[in-house]
Parts: sequence; structure tokens; C-alpha cells
Amino acid sequence: MTSLWGIALTAAVTLSFATATAQSSAPGLSNALTQLDAYVNTTMAKTNVPGASVAVVYKDQVVFLKGYGVRSLLTHRPVDPDTVFQIASFSKPIASTVVAAVVGRGEVNWDDRIKDLDPKFELSDPAVTQQVTVRDFLSHRSSLPEVAGDTLESLGATRSESTMRPPTRQTLTISATARRGSAK
Repeated sequence: MTSLWGIALTAAVTLSFATATAQSSAPGLSNALTQLDAYVNTTMAKTNVPGASVAVVYKDQVVFLKGYGVRSLLTHRPVDPDTVFQIASFSKPIASTVVAAVVGRGEVNWDDRIKDLDPKFELSDPAVTQQVTVRDFLSHRSSLPEVAGDTLESLGATRSESTMRPPTRQTLTISATARRGSAK
């Protein structure tokens, strides 16, 4: 858990450092980017974080994208810009903020049914499929197991499949089965 928080902390502090330096001008950005490698490596060493991916976005453009360290101390596979990290609950405030913005613009409502928004959406329980709402998903009332998405990549799903597509009956069944199997 400490390394997960370290990853999030490293990324957040690094992005804050680069953003604050870059806000004044493009030359400030160049200066920040030249210091970034040393800053990330020092921060990782201080926090014992084995690996991190860092992205800097400036004026809607990715101007820096790099992996540091290793994915695992066991395999020593290097981190690259496409490495997927499990970031624990760090994604929850991000997801809820994005959804709140869409609700604020009036594009969806908290109580819109997911099935109405995406007719292909399907959970293993047909009754839940028909009734589950945006609010239910953000309140953990969807009937999904608490770690429903954690095993998708280890079961062979690609990064885009596990991060961009809502779960289907098949992926949820596989995930729940894998979770029960891992408890033995």
C-alpha cells in the first residue's frame, strides 16, 4: 500500500512541480523538463517507490511522457509510459469529478439508468442491469464485487479493454470466479 501512495505522491508532486514552473511561459516549461529526471529519481529514492510513469501536459499537449524504475522488484521489468498501475482509491475522486462535470453540464443525471445511456451494458443479474444508475456506481451500490476490475489484465484483457469499456457479463463472471479462486 505504501508503494501505491508513493506512486500517486510522486506523480502528483512531479506534476505540480512541472506545472508551477511551466505556467509562466514555454521557457519555464523547458527549464522544468530539464530538471524533471533528477527530481523524479530523487523523490523515488526518498520514498522507496520502485517505479512511476510521469506525464506533463502543457496547453493540451503531452510534452513529456516517461517511465522510471521497475514495475516489480521481483521481475525487474522496466516501467514505460504505457505501464498500468493499480492506484487504489486515488481514481475515485477523479472519476466522480469527471461525472459531476458531465452532470453539471446537463448531459446526464445522477439517476439516469446505465442501460439507457448504453444499451449494450449488461451485468450478470438482468434486474440489476435494468435498474443500476450513475449514482449507484459512484455509491458502490451496483452489485459488483469490490475488486471487480482488478483481475481483468491478469486474465488477458488488454489495457484498452480493461480501462475504456464497461464490464460485460463475461468479464464480471470471470472476475468474480477469479476472486473466489484466489481466496482458497
